[in-house]
Amino acid sequence: MGRLGRLAAVAYAYAYVFFTGTVVYALIAGTPDYSALSHDLRPWMTAHGVVMVLAGLCFAVAVTRAGTLPRWTAIALASGVVLVSLTQSLPEGPQLVAAGIRDVGFAGMGAALLVRRSPRWNPGLARMRRLGRAGNVLP
Repeated sequence: MGRLGRLAAVAYAYAYVFFTGTVVYALIAGTPDYSALSHDLRPWMTAHGVVMVLAGLCFAVAVTRAGTLPRWTAIALASGVVLVSLTQSLPEGPQLVAAGIRDVGFAGMGAALLVRRSPRWNPGLARMRRLGRAGNVLP
């Protein structure tokens, strides 16, 4: 996926680890809810949210450019990260749907990697094989 994909993956993972750490903080500090947590960790929550959205979008672009994973997974990821950020102030239902869309994108990428040797499941790979470039992608 090139440099963009690698940098985006590292940035997304970094932001994810930060948000995982906020759970530990909330448990130790006895934070009553997400609103209080956001207030306590302002501006870090916002900054890491921006990193997560931008990294998710860049990773989706890298997936699309590479053509080795299904395009729909990149669309789901990009849509999901944007929707997650837009639904932060909404009730839990819309937030859950937004996170589910993002997670379906990641799950689809993982599933595609498991079956990527089969051109039937990977149109990008089939196209690369027809063009004679698949030798650089698969062992």
